[in-house]
Amino acid sequence: MTKGRNGKRFALSEDVFLKITDILNELVGKTRARAVIFADSNGHLIAQRGETIGYDASALCAVAAGEFSATSELARMVGESDSFRFLYHEGTETNVYMSRVAQDFLLIVIFDQTVALGMVRVFTKRGIEKLEEALEKTATEPLAEEAFLDVEFSSLLGRELDKSLGD
Repeated sequence: MTKGRNGKRFALSEDVFLKITDILNELVGKTRARAVIFADSNGHLIAQRGETIGYDASALCAVAAGEFSATSELARMVGESDSFRFLYHEGTETNVYMSRVAQDFLLIVIFDQTVALGMVRVFTKRGIEKLEEALEKTATEPLAEEAFLDVEFSSLLGRELDKSLGD
């Protein structure tokens, strides 16, 4: 369970979480991305697919959320009525393409220079549409208490298991 931008708590059912991970897997495959990460707009990691070694996904989500907050102000300053929906960073070896999903989520695609940005943009747009459709069902369906997938608990449990196993 986590909070959206408006401070309202939300939880994802197991079915919605599995649908999200399927969409992320498809996006990794179609874009040849190193990794695809899904987070809430506060920077809390929800799911990731692809390479998970070499960076702290939780920290990356927090920085991405902060960047979207900063660019919201930039958008306002240049006369945009809403915040920018997509952000792109080109590096010497790695690129990062980020997008808002609905109003309360972020999608981060990390890919190599060998992958065409146009391909990433096309498949990411399709992935966002699928994610928004899955999340829309969450907003309209009453969720049973036992059906909740508590994202924070899952993350904490994973960390504690890693500690206890000496990782």
